[in-house]
Amino acid sequence: MASTKEYGYYFEGGKIAIVQRDTSFDNDSNSRDYGPGSDKFQWKSPLESITEGIEYLYSYAPNYKEFDTNDKVASQPTQYKATATSGKLRLKFSNGVNFSSNVGQYILLKNAGRWNGIHKIVAGGSNYIETNTNFTDGSNNDSDLISFGSSISYNLSVSVMEDESYEIDLPIYLQKALIYYIKSKLFEDVGDMKMREFFSREFKRQVEKHNNGRVPGLRVIATGGSAIK
Repeated sequence: MASTKEYGYYFEGGKIAIVQRDTSFDNDSNSRDYGPGSDKFQWKSPLESITEGIEYLYSYAPNYKEFDTNDKVASQPTQYKATATSGKLRLKFSNGVNFSSNVGQYILLKNAGRWNGIHKIVAGGSNYIETNTNFTDGSNNDSDLISFGSSISYNLSVSVMEDESYEIDLPIYLQKALIYYIKSKLFEDVGDMKMREFFSREFKRQVEKHNNGRVPGLRVIATGGSAIK
C-alpha cells in the first residue's frame, strides 16, 4: 500500500538541506520524545532512500545583468592561478585579446565551477586578467596553472548593482509592493502607525499576489451555497 511522504528543505549559509516529516511512533523510554505519537510530525533527516529523486523549484535574483548574451565567448578562459603579490584570482586566455581597456569593469564566468559568477577586473593585458576575487589557497607560480573545463565561457557585457542608479527588473506586483513598503516606512518615520499598518498590509497583499501567480496547478473557483446552479 502506497504511503504519503512529505519533504521539506531549509537553507543554512550557502547550503540546502532536505528533511522529511516523521510520522512514526516512538515508545523508547530512553528517548526525550517518549510516548505514543510524540514523535509524530517532526522534521528529520530523510528516513529512507529516495530512488526516484526529489524535484524542487527555486528562484534566484542575481545582482548583475547581462546586456548581450551573444557577446559570450566559449572555451575561455583556459587556466587560472593565484597572483603572486596579492593572492587574487588571475585568469589566463588564449584568444589573443588585450584586456587592458577593461580594467574597472566586470567579467561573468559560466560553467567555471567554484568561480561561477561576477569578478571585478583590477588589471589586464594580452591574454590575462587579474581580479579582486580572493584566491589564497592556490599556487602563485606560473608553472602551476590550473586548467578549466572545455564548457567554460565568459561575458564582458554585464552591469553590476553598485549604487541606487542600478535598474532592477521587477514583476508588476513587486513594483507595487515596493511602493507600498516605502510608504509604510515613511509613515513609520513620522510616527503615523495607522497609515504605516495600512501600507504594510498592502505590501504583504501584493507580495502574496506575486507568489500566488508562481504556483502551478489547476485553479478551481467554487460557487457559494446560495448561488444559482
